[in-house]
Amino acid sequence: MEKTQRLQTILMKQNRKTMLKLLVSLGIILPASAIQAQHTGKYLKEPLPETWVADSLFQNNAIDCSWWKSFNDPQLDSIINVAIQNNYNVLTAINRISAARAQMRSAYGALLPSFGLTADFTRARSSRNADPLLPTVYSSQYNAAIDMSWEVDIFGKIRNQANAQRKLYQASEDDYQSVMISLASQIASTYFQIRTAQQLLHVTDQNIKSQESILKITEVRYNTGLASQLDVAQAKSIYYNTQASRNSIMTTISNNINTLAVLMGTYPAQMRNAFLSAKNLPNPVHIIPVSIPGKLLLQRPDLRAAEKQIEAQAAQLGAAKADWLPSFFLNGAFGFSAPELNHLFEKNSQNWQIQPTMKWTIFNGGQRKEAVTAAKAVLEENINQFNLSMLSAVQEVESSMDAYKNSIREINELRTVVNQGEITLKLSIDLYKEGLTEFQNVLSAQQSLLQYQSSLTQSQGNTLVYLVQLYQALGGGWDTENNNNR
Repeated sequence: MEKTQRLQTILMKQNRKTMLKLLVSLGIILPASAIQAQHTGKYLKEPLPETWVADSLFQNNAIDCSWWKSFNDPQLDSIINVAIQNNYNVLTAINRISAARAQMRSAYGALLPSFGLTADFTRARSSRNADPLLPTVYSSQYNAAIDMSWEVDIFGKIRNQANAQRKLYQASEDDYQSVMISLASQIASTYFQIRTAQQLLHVTDQNIKSQESILKITEVRYNTGLASQLDVAQAKSIYYNTQASRNSIMTTISNNINTLAVLMGTYPAQMRNAFLSAKNLPNPVHIIPVSIPGKLLLQRPDLRAAEKQIEAQAAQLGAAKADWLPSFFLNGAFGFSAPELNHLFEKNSQNWQIQPTMKWTIFNGGQRKEAVTAAKAVLEENINQFNLSMLSAVQEVESSMDAYKNSIREINELRTVVNQGEITLKLSIDLYKEGLTEFQNVLSAQQSLLQYQSSLTQSQGNTLVYLVQLYQALGGGWDTENNNNR
């Protein structure tokens, strides 16, 4: 018995040496860095700009994650807080995190041995016809055992697969934060669009009152023979046209309330009472902390998620390369077997087995080679996608900064235009009362003032939306400290 065991030991050592020589001769043993997850280091193919375009509106400071509070609007704060709890995109992102976490844990579980418990009972009767000379025999057999199976991860295939799942889990957390940022931005933009439309409605109503008073002037002058019926008809036309324009503004308000209700995870009817009264738009002039371009990678969760996707695929590439190497398994069992139940757990009823196994695929039609090629291609695809995402992120920030600062200038210029329009209307009315100008000049001044005031109000609303878009582009709006919902 001892000679047999010694001979088996010698054969195993010789087989191991032979296997290693064969692996080297085939060039399949790869450097450790090739078998482990492939990390490309810096994935950016083009360096980021060092600074943004300088402007007094922007400062090189860290962005405030709760930027919407800078508008000092408790209703907006409340709406965002409610949406965080009820929005279905947020709930879906949480579900994805849970699924990714479970997949990660399952993948790491493959590194450990698995154990199973089996128990069975067999009652048998021998065939009398099989051998007529033998008597019929009845037998019983009781079995109970614990079995174990374990793939020993010598070359890191399973660990790389588990690490890939870990990176995907981390990416799902970044995706969750992206959803939160997008939600805060969508709500703030929709909220300001509602408030802007309400201000437009107020501007329209003010002009309706002004146009009504001018209509009365034309009617008085017509009744006294100082004006023609054409003046009255023109005054009525512009008056009723402005009244009709209220309907499209009301539709805009209603549609945005409906959109906001979906974002909050509720029905529109439950939101309408919240906007029965109008509010003034907040001051759109803010000093924005924009940090530096290099910090976009830290601030924007979508970029962090893209980077995690690269690292996950690098780990998958490591697993594909490790698949060229042998797999080692350790199987075994320990149990009891006896013909009678009361003797089942006695020492003499014990049985066991242990079975170390090596499995090495020598040829499979090029599947492993193509798997490595595919993994490399996907890795390069992820790197390219990451670089595209970074370029897009910089473009979004630059475009939002330009839109915001140009909109601020537009507001200042439109205020001057509105002021001159009010003066023009007042002068034209005074001159018309004195009979020193035609009513056409009054009509033109009325139409122009309504257009100027509407443009100013719309520009103020657009500026707030541009500001929200800038915060979103910078990656502001949420972090792990804000989130206690998961």
